[in-house]
Amino acid sequence: MNKDILIVDDETEICLLLSSILQKHGFSTGYAHDLKNAMLQIEDGQFKLVFIDLNLPDGIGYDLFPLLKQKGYIKTIVISAYDNEKENALKLGADHFISKPFDSNSVLTIVKQMNLARS
Repeated sequence: MNKDILIVDDETEICLLLSSILQKHGFSTGYAHDLKNAMLQIEDGQFKLVFIDLNLPDGIGYDLFPLLKQKGYIKTIVISAYDNEKENALKLGADHFISKPFDSNSVLTIVKQMNLARS
């Protein structure tokens, strides 16, 4: 079964928090804790949206961008504690940037703006 949203973050708590927020609004979610696993899931899946943390144990989240472009248009939201990365993330092709820590309302507002919201 394909998932709607992939969450790529090395912190299990962030993955679980985002999954919980999104699942309450009807989305199916999957997550990866490193680039390798994320790349495998992107190759096999048909995600509508990918949340990408920048600091991963085996690289930087931006390394996923070429694969995402190759797979066709997949919307992306970069999530990072580094606010100074916002401009760079958007320049490299992210649709949105969310600073950590984030709240559920800001996540849902952005998802709704992306016309992905189910409820």
